[in-house]
Amino acid sequence: MPRMDTYKAVKTLKGAGFPEDQAEALVDVVGEEHEELATKSDLAAIREVMATKADLAAVRAEMATKDDLAAVRAEMATKDDLAAVRAEMTAMRAEMATKDDIAAVYQVMATKEDIASVRAEMATKAEVRESEYRMTIRLGGIVVVAATLIVAIQGLLLAYLQGAFG
Repeated sequence: MPRMDTYKAVKTLKGAGFPEDQAEALVDVVGEEHEELATKSDLAAIREVMATKADLAAVRAEMATKDDLAAVRAEMATKDDLAAVRAEMTAMRAEMATKDDIAAVYQVMATKEDIASVRAEMATKAEVRESEYRMTIRLGGIVVVAATLIVAIQGLLLAYLQGAFG
């Protein structure tokens, strides 16, 4: 802020008819007040940070109206709604499995060892079936050989009997 030229001010007051002591006192008082006054740059800085009418109008446009608040209130849950939700939650808790229910299920479920034992039994039964099939095939082979021998023996006997009686 520009400083006041106190000498010039006292000289001007004396020229206007003020006694020197009054002129000096008046310049001192005005000088002190002059330091408290805002400058044009101070006012410009304040204008930059102050809201304009347009800013205030924009804020008002963004603010919720009574209708907006009424709509929000209408969408909010009532005490009855909350009570209904609590009742549903209580019913759901009653339907949920307890620790004892889960423990009972675990007791009935097969363990990995149980499954491995069953697989071993199945493998053993499969091996037995395979052995039975092999034995059946071998037995079939033996029967064919025995039938062939019987037919051959019959043929020999028939030839012998024909030669002996013939």
